[in-house]
Parts: sequence; C-alpha cells; structure tokens
Amino acid sequence: MSYGIESGDPGVLRIIRKEVSHEDMLKAFKITDELGIEPACSVMLGLPGDTKASVERTIHFVKNISQVLYSNFSIANPYPGTEMHDWALTGKHGLHLLIDDFSEYRRYDNSPISVNDLSQEDLVRLQKIGLIRIHMTPKRILAAIKMVGLLEILPLFLKLVIGVCQSFPSILRREAGNTKCKSV
Repeated sequence: MSYGIESGDPGVLRIIRKEVSHEDMLKAFKITDELGIEPACSVMLGLPGDTKASVERTIHFVKNISQVLYSNFSIANPYPGTEMHDWALTGKHGLHLLIDDFSEYRRYDNSPISVNDLSQEDLVRLQKIGLIRIHMTPKRILAAIKMVGLLEILPLFLKLVIGVCQSFPSILRREAGNTKCKSV
C-alpha cells in the first residue's frame, strides 16, 4: 500500500493543504506493517515553497521510515488547469514555470519548473541523490534484490550514480560563477 506523503517539510505540507501530520503518517506506516501489508510512499520534489533545506528534510524523513522498503521520489509538474500551474505562472510560493509544453512534463530526469533556490538541474540532481540515499540501506537493497533481482537493480543504481556524477561539472561551473572577488 502506497501513501502519498508528498513532503517531509511541515511548511510545504501547509502550502499544499496536506492536512496530515508526520506523526499520523508514521502511525499509518506502523499499523500497515503490523497488519502484514508492505507500505510504500510517494514523495514530490519541487512543490510550492520547496527549498534545498525542505528537500533535505524530505529525504531525511523518508529515509527514516523503517517500514518503507520503496519510495517513489518524483518531480512535481504544474499541469494546466491546476492551482500549482497558476502559481507557477505568477511566481507564488517561489514557483516559476520554465517549460510550458505539457508533452515534455516528466516525473523523472526533467523539471518544467524552478522553485525558490532550486533550479531545474537542482531538482533532477536532488531527485537522484534522494533516491540513492533513501534506498541504499541494507534492508532496502535486500528487498529490492528479492523483488526484482540483482541483475535488474544494478543497472538502475549505476544509472543513478552516473547521473549524479555527471551533474557535478555544471554545479561547479555555477558555483564558480557565483563567486565574486572583492578588491582590497
């Protein structure tokens, strides 16, 4: 059973009107597990109000839900006709629409938005880092191998690691561009 927890940040949950506390979420995972049902969860990056710090809180929150063996870690898409789309058009809650071609919206490896201090590239990179950090625990690795097999898991893991490593040159260039020398 998969629960849509959306964010590990209470402020982001308030903005998106997700009126469920983290304590209640944790109780639901515990009860589901005690009933012999395997719980999973879904999380979104790039939600209204998200920042690098809130994404870090989300990764930490999901990683520490002991009952969860698998988590979907998607990038939010502001679909036309939704409140999020309106907010992305106006910049509300830090959202900025960068791609308005609906056919290019993807849950993985692409972002049509930036939000606060998170660029499109940041969202894609943090998605990969989050997936690695959440799923790379002995318990979750063994569960994944049991579910789909080592030969299926290994290429996925390598793709994630390579994607993260490939994003470092652009991060370094951007950080170098933000460094300004002061004359004395």
